[in-house]
Amino acid sequence: MSEDSSASADLAAALTRAEAVLAQQPNDPMLLDLAAGCAEALGDLDKAETYRRRAVQATPQDPAAWTRLANLLQHRYSPAKAAAVYRRAVELLPQEATLHHALGSLTQHLGQHAEAEQAYRRSVKLAPSPAFAARALNDYGTLLAAQQRHTEAEAAYRAALQRQPDFAKAANNLAILRHGQGMVGEAEHGYRHALELEPNYPRAEFNLGNLLHEQGRLVEAEDAYRRAIAQDPKFTAAMNNLGLLLGETGRSEEAIDLLRLALHQAPQDASISVNLADLLHQRGDTEEERLVVDAALLAHPDHPLLRLTKLMHCLPVLPENTSAAEAALLAFDAELHRWVQYALQPDHRAAAAEYVGHKQPFYLAYRPGDQRARLSAFGDATAALMREAFPLPQPAVSARPRIRLCIVTKHIRSHSVWMVVLNGLLSQIDRTRFETVLLHTGTANEADLATVGAMVDRLHPHPRDFRAALDILRDERPDILYYPEIGMDALTNRLANLRLAPLQAAGWGHPVTTGLPEIDLYLSGDLLEARDAHRDYREKLVRLPGTGACTQSPPVLPMPMPPEIAAALPQDRSIVRLILCQHAFKFDPADDALYARIARVAGPCRIFILLRPDEPVQSERLLSRLRQACAKQGVDGNAVFVPLPWLPTPQFYSLLDAMDVYLDCPAFSGYTTAWQALHRGLPIVTLEGRFMRQRLAAGALRQIDQTETIAADAEQYLGIAVALAQEARDTPEAYAARRETLRKAAPKLDGNAEVVRAVETALAEELERRR
Repeated sequence: MSEDSSASADLAAALTRAEAVLAQQPNDPMLLDLAAGCAEALGDLDKAETYRRRAVQATPQDPAAWTRLANLLQHRYSPAKAAAVYRRAVELLPQEATLHHALGSLTQHLGQHAEAEQAYRRSVKLAPSPAFAARALNDYGTLLAAQQRHTEAEAAYRAALQRQPDFAKAANNLAILRHGQGMVGEAEHGYRHALELEPNYPRAEFNLGNLLHEQGRLVEAEDAYRRAIAQDPKFTAAMNNLGLLLGETGRSEEAIDLLRLALHQAPQDASISVNLADLLHQRGDTEEERLVVDAALLAHPDHPLLRLTKLMHCLPVLPENTSAAEAALLAFDAELHRWVQYALQPDHRAAAAEYVGHKQPFYLAYRPGDQRARLSAFGDATAALMREAFPLPQPAVSARPRIRLCIVTKHIRSHSVWMVVLNGLLSQIDRTRFETVLLHTGTANEADLATVGAMVDRLHPHPRDFRAALDILRDERPDILYYPEIGMDALTNRLANLRLAPLQAAGWGHPVTTGLPEIDLYLSGDLLEARDAHRDYREKLVRLPGTGACTQSPPVLPMPMPPEIAAALPQDRSIVRLILCQHAFKFDPADDALYARIARVAGPCRIFILLRPDEPVQSERLLSRLRQACAKQGVDGNAVFVPLPWLPTPQFYSLLDAMDVYLDCPAFSGYTTAWQALHRGLPIVTLEGRFMRQRLAAGALRQIDQTETIAADAEQYLGIAVALAQEARDTPEAYAARRETLRKAAPKLDGNAEVVRAVETALAEELERRR
């Protein structure tokens, strides 16, 4: 017999003997306590509770008996019953600090904050030692922090550290408080101090990892998460966040394996299921993704985020073929109907509102056709949920001397939204007429924040969460709220569902209607829109001059390409070099055959395709799709399509210099890369479709009066691409002259202050109509 079996047998025998005596002496408190202890040790909690209750009946004035009953009830996850018993114990022994502390913890858990506060205060006052007082003050601090009473919470944590300077938990909690207030420097110092006090402290490592992750310090964040997991191999929250980080850095296989392990250890954690399903979705592993989501929904049938995930995963990142792309839209329509019915049920509305913005139908923009109806149906539901969850008074136009324009964006400095949509606007806007405020929902380094901060009247960097961002905008009371992009950031999306200013506008950073009833204007460019484009928008379409952008000339100078990239380029200049430089998800399968036909007709050529390291599976699937299209044309796709890694901007410019033809994606045109290519004098072939997202490069070409490479259909696109390839190969002087013409014309894209004046006029006039 094993040692454990022997111990259980001894306990069972002791319980049997105690029960035999209790049959004769039913109210003996010592025997009742013995029987309860044996039953509890054997795992028979029903019997243990019965004996504990008989004990308090036998000795109703014994606080120890009441305390033992309360401890058992707490162990049985009956906090309300346990709190009631602790109250009786406190009545009998009012000077016992441990009872007050236990009561404080339970009532805090029950949301009875006033009673919890009183209990914690008593436990501190009656504390038998500094260490006990420190523990009680720390727990009191968490109660205050949960109520957003930050000043009082800080005082409690600092008092705890005064009583016990090496109390790592209080140092960690003080850092959490600072982190939540956006004081990232102090928070980091606090987490590191907690780890100095207690090096083996996985929770502090986890918190430090989260802070570093938010700041984009991914190597340090990864190290912190790994230390937390090494210290606690079952720390699934750390595994979950490390999985997210690995996915962000292109290590999707490692991330998926880690999240599978985390889900195995915590199968009821819906957030792990969602994150694993997202990575599987990005990879295109639809079978396992569906199994993960369906299993999670079986356990949590009404979990709003799981429901949203199921809806959004109807849209593949990279469809395998045109049939799959068409089927995806039908599946999305059916699931959207189900989601709206679920989310708007009275019992689900509050919970569903908490996840508005977390998942957006981002990939709808990359499917052909008019998406206004779908985005509007989704937007109507999400806006209704947010209005009910956050009832706000109707904002009024102020009487301030300057119009207060608040801009909400995640993207500053190195992002195309900043370079194309925002930088010129903030540089050129009339500050005597407009008071500019920027709420930055992302992360950025101090230098970038300083640069942007100097361009606006006020900068609010990185609010800790949605409610903090909402408070900022409530305090600012903007006249106009401008979102340069909606659909690319969760916090921005949540805010955009609410009426927070008399006038609210969206920009073309995400080039498709928002579908939101609370967005009044959509600021676009006249050269980007078809004549009847107003039909494609739920918002009132504002056609700004030209492309609607006031860019500055690219300030970055070319740098030499890495040697391995240069070596991949054919040295024989009779082999024409064409380039595709868009994200993999922008390639619609309907266009694959067009690229293959160019490869067949253009003569000897290589088509270079830039692939991001964080999209390895998508990249491989895209290459496979393109090579299959080549095979149907009798072309060796392995030889024609040459993958290259995504390059930093200075090296990308050198690559553009080395190319002969830029092939724009017909389904989803590129503006930033086209703008850069034109400044390098690289000829662009583009197919001008109906929707703005298909007309970006064409708009840039029209603005510089270089329209001969704009195609109206696929056949014309093919003809232009072949003609440019032949010119680059056969008439190098004419080709060089073409590039020089483009280089000289490209500056017409920049410095268009007329766009900013038009923005000012459109916003001011629309605001005046709302007075």
